[in-house]
Amino acid sequence: MIQLSKRLMTVVQAVTPGHAVLDVGCDHAYAAIWLVRNGISPCAVASDVRPGPLLAAEANIKAEGLAGQIRTVLADGVPADYREYTGQQAVTLILAGMGGRLMSAIIGRAAAEGILPEEIVSSPQRDPDVLRGCLAGHGFRITDEMILREDGKTYTVIRSSADGQPVPELSPAEALYGPVLLSAGNELLLEELQKKKALIMQIRRSVSRETEKGSKRIQELDRETAIITEAIQRLEAVHGAKS
Repeated sequence: MIQLSKRLMTVVQAVTPGHAVLDVGCDHAYAAIWLVRNGISPCAVASDVRPGPLLAAEANIKAEGLAGQIRTVLADGVPADYREYTGQQAVTLILAGMGGRLMSAIIGRAAAEGILPEEIVSSPQRDPDVLRGCLAGHGFRITDEMILREDGKTYTVIRSSADGQPVPELSPAEALYGPVLLSAGNELLLEELQKKKALIMQIRRSVSRETEKGSKRIQELDRETAIITEAIQRLEAVHGAKS
């Protein structure tokens, strides 16, 4: 029986029950298997651009007795014909373990082809601001965000929906750290940002102003500090209102 990491468990738990699943970059298809086996999703399409992981995914699916409910596809990005398998029901696209820029490229190509699903659950390795901006640009409203720590690293999971409701414009702080997490006063995010701000201030003190390169670096650090400070103030304000 497969065992999910803490991060992947957070990803699958963010999928809306009853949705079919499209897991792009599925690796070993653990997410699709868990969702179908536990009755969260009626069926799934698991795709990967690499033949090796896809063969491993097929073996795992067969071992779980789910070959009739999970289809594997060798594809670069969102398979154009995935709805032929999932039918008319709502679909959740899972994007996990990639950088935010690659995820944005996948979403952008799918949008250009008119094949984006109703919901996207994503967990970027980096560049979350690029991803959040892409989601907003394609009409996806962020409906929930989770943050977790696993093996000494911090990860964010973002659920977004193209439900026709207005998509708020994101501030730089919201794009980087998440509008839902900031509004909730998330304690783990607050802890992470306080550490990050202290580290940036330490770096800033070591940079010389006497060179053009150093001066530009200080300006970059100051801009980053201002965004982090805004985020910390919002998080602390929520805590103050709760106490």
